[in-house]
Amino acid sequence: MPTLKKTALVTNAENHVCLAAVRSLGKNKLDVTCYFL
Repeated sequence: MPTLKKTALVTNAENHVCLAAVRSLGKNKLDVTCYFL
C-alpha cells in the first residue's frame, strides 16, 4: 500500500480533531500534516 500524504487546515479549536485523524490515518500508513491557522 503506497503512502499517501494529506494536508489538513485547522483552527486551534479543531486541533484535537486533526490529531485524532493523524492517529487514525497513521494506522493505515497515511501521512497527515496539520497546519494551524
